[in-house]
Amino acid sequence: MVEGKIVELSVLFADLAGFTQLTNRLGADKTFGVVDRFLKVASEHLISHDGFIDKYLGDAVMAFFNVPIPHEDHALRAVSAAEEILAGMPALGEELGVTLQARIGIATGFARVGGLGHTERGDYTVIGDVVNLASRLEGYAHPGEILIASDVFAQIKERYPRSEEHT
Repeated sequence: MVEGKIVELSVLFADLAGFTQLTNRLGADKTFGVVDRFLKVASEHLISHDGFIDKYLGDAVMAFFNVPIPHEDHALRAVSAAEEILAGMPALGEELGVTLQARIGIATGFARVGGLGHTERGDYTVIGDVVNLASRLEGYAHPGEILIASDVFAQIKERYPRSEEHT
């Protein structure tokens, strides 16, 4: 694993839209099952694109790409995983008997990678502005939307020729 270095990577945050309303409507027990299933499905897509699951935050997942498995196309891998997560939401909602949508934010930039916390229960994580930006983008995204930073767009725009840049 890369440890104690500053590296370029892409960070993705994905969460369930309308989580508070979902909890109010379904109750804690059923909501727990919905969130668990969403996080498992989202994680499968992230891992299939060599994303590293950093942490689960309630109904959200944070992942990063390019560390510990290096890929020059890490931004594209993050976007591809995000598209798969959104594409799978209708089927997941049908399986669970609820309407589900996700919001996703992705940013690319430099961050410090390494272990934090106690040696018995520490986290391998990243810290830097790119993490904060990805989190903010996810917060601004509408249900069913992926918001990407301009650095992500710069790396993937050839793959999406009809897209427009909105910084």
